[in-house]
Amino acid sequence: MSQQSIISIPKPLTGEKLSKQQRRFNANIERVEVLKKELVHTKKQLEQLVQRIQKEILPLENKYTKKLVMMVRLFDWHYHSSELKAKDREKLAHFIVTKSYELIHFSHHTELLEIYQKYQGANQEKQVSTFTESIVEEATTETKAEKPKTEKQQAREEKLKEELQNMSKTARSIYAELVKSFHPDLEQDEAEKERKTKIMHQITEAYQKDDVFELLRLKVSLQEEQLTADNMADDRLLYFNKLLEEQIEELTQEIKATKGEGSHYGELWQRFGAENPKTMDITFKGEIKQLKRMIKSLTSDIEMLRMKEYLIEFLRAYSA
Repeated sequence: MSQQSIISIPKPLTGEKLSKQQRRFNANIERVEVLKKELVHTKKQLEQLVQRIQKEILPLENKYTKKLVMMVRLFDWHYHSSELKAKDREKLAHFIVTKSYELIHFSHHTELLEIYQKYQGANQEKQVSTFTESIVEEATTETKAEKPKTEKQQAREEKLKEELQNMSKTARSIYAELVKSFHPDLEQDEAEKERKTKIMHQITEAYQKDDVFELLRLKVSLQEEQLTADNMADDRLLYFNKLLEEQIEELTQEIKATKGEGSHYGELWQRFGAENPKTMDITFKGEIKQLKRMIKSLTSDIEMLRMKEYLIEFLRAYSA
C-alpha cells in the first residue's frame, strides 16, 4: 500500500482568524507538496529521456565513433606511403593526433592511445604521459590542502551545527508526539492496529533519517483534525516555517539542477526539449536521422580515402 493511501495530503490550518505565521505555514505546506510532485514528475521525465538516449541515440553515436576510429587507423596506414610529401604527412599527423585525442578523451576509445603517442613525437613525451594517465585513471583527483577557515566560516559552521541540533530536538519532539498517538501495541481493533503499524513504520523511518520535514508533514496529515489555529501557536510555527522554507529552497534548486544548463542531465534536458513530449519526440527523430546520414557519409568517405588520389585531394582541402 502506498504512503498516499495511508496518509492524506495535509490540509491548511483552520480557524476563524489566522495569524501571519499560521497563514505562512499553510502557504508553505501547500508549496512543499506542489514542489515534491513537480520533482517526482521531473525525475520521471528525465529517466524516460535517459532510457530513450541509451536505446535510440547511443548505439548510433557508438557506430559513428567506431567509423572515426577506422578512419584514424586508415590514415595511420597511409602515413608511410612513398607517394606522400612531407607537408601531406604533417597534415595527416595533425588529423590523427586531433581526432584520436577526441576519441580517447570524449568517447573512451583508449585503444587509440598507442597511435596518439606515436604521432605526438618524442619531444612531447611528458605531455603524452600526463594525458595517458588522465585517461587510464580518470577517477583519480588531486587532494588539495585545506586553507585555514576564516572567522566568518567558523561562525557559519557553528550556526549550522546549532540549527542541526535544533532540528534533531524538533524531530525527537514530533516523533514522541506521534508515537504516543499511533503506537499499535495498545490497539485492540485488528484493522486499526494494522493501519497504525504501517503508519509507525513511516514515522520511524522519517525519524531515523532525522527528516524533520517528513515528520512535520506526517504530524499535520495524521493529526489534522486536532490541528487548528488555536493549538498551533506562532512561537512554534515560526521555527516550522523556517524549516519548511528551507525545504522549499532545496526542492526548487533540485528541480532547477535537473532541468538547468549547468549539469550533464540539464544539457540533455535542453538538447532534447524534455519539457514537452511532442518536442522531444521530434528532436529524437531529427537526431536519429542526422546520425544515420553522418554514418552513411563517413562510411562512403572511408571507402574513397583508401585510394591515394582521394586521400591527397582530402589533404589539400584539410587545414591543419
